[in-house]
Amino acid sequence: MEAIYEERESTVELVGAEVDSAEVEMRVRGHLELVRRLAWKYRWTGLSLEELMSEGNVGLVEAARRFEERGVPFGAYAQQWIRARIRAYVSRTWSVAGGRAPWIVFQLRRERARLEARWGEGHPEVTKRLAEALGKREEEVARGADALAKDVSLNAPLG
Repeated sequence: MEAIYEERESTVELVGAEVDSAEVEMRVRGHLELVRRLAWKYRWTGLSLEELMSEGNVGLVEAARRFEERGVPFGAYAQQWIRARIRAYVSRTWSVAGGRAPWIVFQLRRERARLEARWGEGHPEVTKRLAEALGKREEEVARGADALAKDVSLNAPLG
């Protein structure tokens, strides 16, 4: 994949000085694809890609503001900030029950997300393939999928 952004020599000394907003904007715009790729890796959590990318963008902006050129590429530096924000968001928004689920639940969610990306959400082939992979009947997998449905907030309106 061709790099969207080519890092240029900074003409602004960022240490102890105000951050150049044009430089921050250039770095952010050039690394939006990095946010998308990192957020995509967390879709097994059941959270929407848009929510994950939104948090990742906050981390990207923070990284762009704090970046000091010390021989480290900006992309490598920004990855840590982006991942930290996404992980913090996941830990804040995930239910207690979801956080204590056994490892098989995480694997099931990840495999289900992979199959849904290929076949489409709600496609009967997804349940069939999951049942084959787990060695279970389709009815059992469908019941389990219902149990794994996203948690609903107690503050959410009814109906």
